[in-house]
Amino acid sequence: MRMVSTVRLTTALALLAATSFCFQSSASAQGPPSASVIVATKKTKYLLITLTTSDGKFKGGENRFCVVFESRETAMPAPVQNVSVNFRLLVGKIEEAQIQAEISGGQEGRFCGRVNLGKQYYVPASYYAFLSYSDATGKRRKQRLFVRVG
Repeated sequence: MRMVSTVRLTTALALLAATSFCFQSSASAQGPPSASVIVATKKTKYLLITLTTSDGKFKGGENRFCVVFESRETAMPAPVQNVSVNFRLLVGKIEEAQIQAEISGGQEGRFCGRVNLGKQYYVPASYYAFLSYSDATGKRRKQRLFVRVG
């Protein structure tokens, strides 16, 4: 029981560190939102991937977001490269055409960007956010996160 509490505390601290790290001031034109709320997370064998926005929601139209990659062992930023994010609207079990997000890399393990999801005909709408990246060994990896819009 004590180990479970330790793991939960470590995970909570990692998420808190990820959100505070993600939204430090940036000189980039596509800088991060002023505050951070977690929209979705994904745990892999070695990484904790966090998708955040300023209000914790995606909406129809223009959206700004950050993706933070952290090592699960050390809770430090992970050295990933070549990050791309695509959004796909889900209609039932059908995935519609992808919407490519513009990504700018700032600090190690932190990538911020923007995407225009257009007018929403379904409220709430369901999207998959597909994240592609190269890990520290150079291997190309892909993860899928579920996002609700509206």
